[in-house]
Amino acid sequence: MSTRAHWIIRIGGWLSFLCTLIFGVVMYVTLDGTPNFQVSDSVTTVNKQSGVYVLTESRGFVGSDNSELTIYRTLYRQGADDHAVAIEGGVVVNRPDDYVILRSVILPPHIRGAWCSKAVVYWRPMLSLKHHSRSLPDLCFEVPHD
Repeated sequence: MSTRAHWIIRIGGWLSFLCTLIFGVVMYVTLDGTPNFQVSDSVTTVNKQSGVYVLTESRGFVGSDNSELTIYRTLYRQGADDHAVAIEGGVVVNRPDDYVILRSVILPPHIRGAWCSKAVVYWRPMLSLKHHSRSLPDLCFEVPHD
């Protein structure tokens, strides 16, 4: 075998190894859905302001990386998931320390009684082929009947 053929086979072997390594890393990142944040504490309050009820929701996180998180919130009547109302979606930047996401929304007039706020977080790690998601703990609250 000539020296040239020997080098071609050797380079082909290294290219094959690198392609397999990159494929393995991409598959690992895609299949590993471990979030790069932990939920710390969450609080919900309902206040009446200027004749309307305002829901204020505070969710605490402990992050381990800088990445974008997309959070979608819905409200549902406690005990009846079929009465869901989408209220918000937005993007926040995960930070490698403690941080709080504080959101307020004016509640529609038909929302009275016991309700819960459900939030789902989506993120997509670098090199991942899909978005990952995690449901956050539901926060329940009571809106007074006037």
